[in-house]
Amino acid sequence: MTPSLSVNPLFATSLAVTTLAPDEVPVLHDAITAARLGETVRAAPRPGQGWQSGDDMARWRAPAVAALSRRLVALAGQLTADVGAVGSPRYDWSVFLRGNILRDGESLTARHRPDAFWGGLCFIADGYGGSGDTAAGGEVEIEDPRLPATLMEAPDLRLRLQPGRDGTTYRETVRIRPAAGQLLLYPAWLRIAHRPFHGMVERIWITVDLVAHRRSVAETGPAPRSIPA
Repeated sequence: MTPSLSVNPLFATSLAVTTLAPDEVPVLHDAITAARLGETVRAAPRPGQGWQSGDDMARWRAPAVAALSRRLVALAGQLTADVGAVGSPRYDWSVFLRGNILRDGESLTARHRPDAFWGGLCFIADGYGGSGDTAAGGEVEIEDPRLPATLMEAPDLRLRLQPGRDGTTYRETVRIRPAAGQLLLYPAWLRIAHRPFHGMVERIWITVDLVAHRRSVAETGPAPRSIPA
């Protein structure tokens, strides 16, 4: 009898996926498009990489933006565990939001914010105009943070994620096709790029960065002393 063989994944990375309420999308859309016209904030254009606001969108005077910020803080609380906490929470979250717009032919190179714990993307308009044509591109591309180590020894060899010749093999990036109203949250140390976009209309989204701040001892109380066994 041939011994059984299984392949077990190690070191999973969280990718949280949820959606906005339908009535939130048009309000956020209007806030970002108004900002691009200079009514709220103006950012210098970057050739080929679309329009981007400053990261102070969370302070815009828009109720929908404030509601989104509160929801992001709640999600961070659900998705994060403070393994050293006893009693009161020890961390608060600062929310940084940035409006983005891509047009036909534009893309966005990989980026991450080093001081953030969570990063995210909140898609307001996917730019596909209801089309399922994959030639439109514009996928979100997530890099394996272990690169280049995973390809250094023998670039043409790939790990099989399932035993057998027809099993799935390792890929150094994951691509996600955005959808309007979709909200993604992931560890901020992941590098995220937007592949060249050829949609029918503009793509509009919000880049999210959540930075954790340790509360003072006065707010949380001193750590309990350990008692010898």
